[in-house]
This record gives sequence, C-alpha cells and structure tokens, in this order.
Amino acid sequence: MATCTLSVARFGRPSTFAHRRVRWLPPYDGNSTCLDWWLPTDAEAADTAADGGAAAIRVRALAVILPGLTGSSKEFYVRRMARQLLRAHMATCVLTSRGVADTHLERPQIFSALFAKDLRHIMQACMTREKVQECLLRRISPLQSSDHHKGAVPIIGVAFSLGGRILTNYVSEQGEAEAPSGFDAVYTITSPHNVSDGAAALRMLLSKLLYGSTLYKRLRAYYERHKNVLQNLPDIDKKLLMDGDSPLVKRLRTVQDFGEFITGPHVGFPGAEAYYVAASSFRRLHHSRMPQVCVVVANDPIYGPPQPAPRWLHLIDMHCGGLVYVEMPVGGHLGFLGCPWSEWTQAPNEMEHLVLRSLIHFIKSADTQAAEAKTNE
Repeated sequence: MATCTLSVARFGRPSTFAHRRVRWLPPYDGNSTCLDWWLPTDAEAADTAADGGAAAIRVRALAVILPGLTGSSKEFYVRRMARQLLRAHMATCVLTSRGVADTHLERPQIFSALFAKDLRHIMQACMTREKVQECLLRRISPLQSSDHHKGAVPIIGVAFSLGGRILTNYVSEQGEAEAPSGFDAVYTITSPHNVSDGAAALRMLLSKLLYGSTLYKRLRAYYERHKNVLQNLPDIDKKLLMDGDSPLVKRLRTVQDFGEFITGPHVGFPGAEAYYVAASSFRRLHHSRMPQVCVVVANDPIYGPPQPAPRWLHLIDMHCGGLVYVEMPVGGHLGFLGCPWSEWTQAPNEMEHLVLRSLIHFIKSADTQAAEAKTNE
C-alpha cells in the first residue's frame, strides 16, 4: 500500500530547494555524468535554530545519493531524503549517468548492479576530501566542532534500490582491492541483497501486474531513447534481438527479459540468473571495510521477503568495517508513507528518522574519537 500510494503523495506540498547547482563532469569514457547538488539554506538554518541549534549555515556532512532504477534527483523519494538531510545541515549530491534522465549515452556501456566505474570516477575525481572541502567552503562553512577536526566533513553514501546494489558493489570492490572508497559510511535502502530472490518476487502475479510493468516501462523508455547506442552494446546477440520482421527486442515484457537478453550478456553473463547471482550482496560484501547500514522492509512488494536472519548474522560476523542490518515491518518499496498531514508537510518518515538519527550519532562518535586521539598525541 505504501508503494502504491507513493504517487499520491507527490501531489502534496512541493519540494523546493535553494542553492541547487548542477555540475556536468567531463566524460572519462565518452559518456556524461551529472552531479546535482543541494546545499543547506537560511531556511534550514532557521529550522535548526528554532530547535535550539546554531543559526549559522554550516555543513555537518556530505551525502552522495544514488537513486534506484533509471532514477535521478527528480524522484520523489530522493527529494524527500534530500530535504531531511538539508534540514540536518548536510549537503547532498545526486549522481546521474549512463543516459539516465538528462545525461547522454554516447558510448555503448549501460548501467547495471555490477557497474561501479562511474561512482569510482566521481569519488576519485571530485569527491576527495580536499575537493569537497574546497567546494563547500566557497559557499558555506563546514561544522567545526574543534580545531582537530577543522574543516573536515564526513562523506556518506546513501543509495536506494538498484543504487544500493551499485554502492555495495563499489565498497566491496574497494575493500577487496585494499583501496579507499572515499566514504566514511554508507546506507542502502530497500536494496535487493539477494537479486535472484528479488527477481522471483517480481514475477509473482500481483507484483508483476502492479510494479513489474511500471519498472519495465522505464527500461523500455530508456531503450527507445538510446536504441542507436544500445543496438551496438558489446556481447549482446544483435541478430537475435534486432533482426527480422518481429525482432525479439520488441517482444520483451519484463525486467528479467531485459536482464536475460541485454544487461546480463552485456556485463559478461549468459543470462539474467547468472548476472543476478553475481550481483548478490552475500557474495562480496564481506570484503568491504566500510561501515554500512542495510535497511530492508518486510513487506517490500518488489524484492519480496527479507533474507533469513542467520544469513545476515553470518555476513555481519565476516564484515570488517561494521555492518548493521535493519528490518522494518512496513514501508513498501521506497514508500514509507505517514499520515496525510505528515506527507503534506513532508515531515520525516520512519526510514528517514532512522537514517538521520544514525548519521548524527555516527558523526558525533567520529568527532569524539578524533578528539580523544588528538588529546593522546
């Protein structure tokens, strides 16, 4: 129900932000990448001051947001989360690439759960701690709790659905390579940690009718927009997909069809199932050295029931950086709707409350540890 009625909430009070800045990065492989920034404003400062906080505009952290399937900064759930982060004095930056939304696709390489090169590129090219500090200091002051931490702003990853798979894969790859990720902590929200089970849930009749067709329409629109490039993707069967009076590409009807004949082969697998198995969190997440919070919902209609607790406990024991698993009883898939008044006023929902409380605690703990380390020098 929360997922179904999410679209209704979009007609409530509109999300408006000041200090929005769109930055287009030079292509590193021929395809454009967009960073959509929002910075805290006087309005957010006033909200904090009313609650007893400081009235100056300062930044406590930078949240790098990765949306779900074909999503961008225009998505309702992204804008909701950005609003709550801004109110808590956290800058936000939304990553969009691979022909999604306003970005272009000039070279034949599409997004997938296993494709982390765009995220790696932005973290190395423009999200180093020095460059983030330089960017923020031009506009607003970072929150400086003490001299030892002067100017340092934690960089947090916040990712939804498919974006959560990309973020998880990235930090796992960096951990496996013993290389820094650039993040201080990451959050994944309603991400399919077992992609095979998620695909099976989406094939169930009700989910297929209510959600599967909508998701596939997004993929179909993506294909139609970029078909001149997608028809030349490496490793897909062009003859099977494109040739004849009734080419197979016109008869694809589901997300799994798209994975079977396009995404899976394109990223090096014989089909969708092999790709889904490789994209599972339980295969690689233990390599990550990054603190991570995984938020799932028991009634997620798209990715199905959560994985068994023993499986998560085993992964938590193996994880080097500190892994927290949170299972919420309700919320749907990216829905988390509250009462009508809460939706109209855009008050934080339960998921947003959880993420904000956790983030603020993490930042305060990091400050305390840094202060103690400075004292002991």
